[in-house]
Amino acid sequence: MKRARTIIVDDNPGFRKVLRKVLRRHPSIEVVSEAENGELTLDQVRTLEPDLVTVDINLPGMDGFELARMVKDRYPGTRIIFITLNGNPAFRREALRMGCPYIAKESLLEELSPALECLQM
Repeated sequence: MKRARTIIVDDNPGFRKVLRKVLRRHPSIEVVSEAENGELTLDQVRTLEPDLVTVDINLPGMDGFELARMVKDRYPGTRIIFITLNGNPAFRREALRMGCPYIAKESLLEELSPALECLQM
């Protein structure tokens, strides 16, 4: 089975570490890199050609929505999952409008596997 090459994007290094551990337990995921902001992420997406990028909404510089739009425009085969502390219903609607799963960090363990299945990973 091909594993989905994944980049974790979050400005919190502690959360990136936790998410990496959680994703490593999923048999269809291979974490290939991490980034703390949108600019670094765009460089990594260009060079690493991931299948999946997990994106926090609140990032320094460009926000997660802007980053996701750029990734989707430039690399339409790359899938996005938003994983964030921000529970704003308008943000959830925007993520769903973009066709991206939206997971609250506090619900990560319960919602990650269904989101990955939704993306057929």
